Amino acid sequence: MQRRRPTTAPQSPRRSTALERELADLAPALSNPGVPTSREPLLAALLSPRATVVAFAAQAVREGALPDVEGALVRAYASLDGDDPGCRARLALLEALDHLEATDDRPFVHAARYVQKEKAWGPAVDTAAGVRARAAAGLARMGSRDLLLLLGEMLADPEPPVQAAAADALAHHGDRAGAGLLLLRLALGDTDPQVLLACHAALLQLAPDVSLPRLASMLSGHDEGAAEVAALVLGQSRSEAALELLLTALRDDVLPARRARAMGALAHFRGERATSALLAVVAGGRRADATAAVKALASRAFEPELARRVIEAGEGNRELDVAALVAREFGGARG
Repeated sequence: MQRRRPTTAPQSPRRSTALERELADLAPALSNPGVPTSREPLLAALLSPRATVVAFAAQAVREGALPDVEGALVRAYASLDGDDPGCRARLALLEALDHLEATDDRPFVHAARYVQKEKAWGPAVDTAAGVRARAAAGLARMGSRDLLLLLGEMLADPEPPVQAAAADALAHHGDRAGAGLLLLRLALGDTDPQVLLACHAALLQLAPDVSLPRLASMLSGHDEGAAEVAALVLGQSRSEAALELLLTALRDDVLPARRARAMGALAHFRGERATSALLAVVAGGRRADATAAVKALASRAFEPELARRVIEAGEGNRELDVAALVAREFGGARG
C-alpha cells in the first residue's frame, strides 16, 4: 500500500509592516527629491513617528537641496521621541541643517549634550557620539553664542571622536581664546592619538607662537609617540615656521629615526622647498637616509613627474640603486 505524502497548508503571504508601507509610499519622493511634487511628502515624512523614515526623508531633503526647509527640519528634530537606533534620524537631521547652512542653533546646542544609551553585550553603549561630534562642526560654522562653553564641555567628553571634533571646531572658529581650552585638554593628559593630533593641530592654527616651541620640543625629544604626533602636525601645516622646524630635524646628525620622521612629514608638506630638500637627500644622502627619502616621496606616487625627478636626483648617488628603489616603492610609476 502506497503511503500518502503529508500535505502542508499553503502559507499566507507575509503582511507588510507599517514601516515598509510608509517607505513604499515615500519611494517616489526619495528617488527624486528635487522635483516639486516631492516636497510635501518629504516634509510630512520628517514628522513620522518612525525614526528610519525621518532619517531617509532628511537625507533626501539634503540631497535635493530643498529651499525654505530650515523650520521644518528644526521642528522635526524637536519632535524626535522614542526609538532611534544608532541615532540615525538625529544625525541625518543635523547633516541636512548644516548642509543647508541653517542659522537656528537650537538643534545643535541640544545635540552637543545628547547621550543615548543602547543595549549591547555587557554595559549599555552610548551611540550618540557621532551626533555630538556633528554638533561641534555645526556650532563652529554658525559661531553660536555659547560655542566656547559647549566646545569646552566636549573636550572633556568620554568619547575621543567627540574631543577631536571639538578641537577641529575650535580651529575652524579661529578665535585665539580657544587655545586656552586646548592647552587645558593637553595638560590633563590623553593617550588617544586622534585627540592629541587634533588638539596640537588646532593649537598650531590658533596660537602658533605657543604651539611651535612645544612641537619643536616634542619633535626632538625621546618620546617616540609625541615626536610622531609633532611630525604629523607640522607636516599637515602650511606655515613656513613649521617647515623650518622640519628642515632643522632633517639636518640632525645623531638620530637616523628623527631624520626619517622629518622626511615623512616633509613629504606631506608638499611645498617645493620641502620636495627639494628630500630630493637633495636622495642625491647625496647615505644609504639609509636616501632610502628613507625615496620611501617618503613614494606616498605621493600619484603626482606626475615625481618618480622621474627622484630618479634624476639619485643618478649620482652610489650608495644605492635609486631607479630600482623607485620602481619598487612607486609601484612602477615613471612620470
